[in-house]
Amino acid sequence: MLPQEQLPPASNEAPERWETGTQNHEAIAGIAAAVDWIAAIAGEGAGSRREALRRSYEAVHEHEAALFRSLEDGLRALPGVRFHGAARGRPRTPTAAFTVEGTPPDEVARRLGREGVFVWNGDFYATTVCDTLGLSGCGGLVRAGIAPYTTEDDVRRLVDGVGRIAAGS
Repeated sequence: MLPQEQLPPASNEAPERWETGTQNHEAIAGIAAAVDWIAAIAGEGAGSRREALRRSYEAVHEHEAALFRSLEDGLRALPGVRFHGAARGRPRTPTAAFTVEGTPPDEVARRLGREGVFVWNGDFYATTVCDTLGLSGCGGLVRAGIAPYTTEDDVRRLVDGVGRIAAGS
């Protein structure tokens, strides 16, 4: 056993012997609440917490994948909008990267933000990717992500807003 200096009443038993002080009980309670929230997505009768979490993650994945398909289809259908990313069917996170011809990414983000649609813009520390795509000089990309709480209306508002920007209105 490795010796370490401690003050009483600190325990000398594992795992407490390596704790540096009082545990963060607030964070522990918050993590427990977050796990319960995720498990509740599966609904009643999901079985054990482990099974509820498994089913919840499956439900979230299906929800996000369906909304992402709508987002990708909508953005790809807009004239003047270029969708960047992996080919369909390849594993990916439900995050879209796109550019709007003639409008810098920061302006796209600002205009969407004024409509209550929040996206990110920039190079996201993927400078080599932006260099390769020829996007470094114009401010990079716009990114929009799907989350468990994203709705079909959120996707529609994003695509409609990008469509207005691409159309010059």
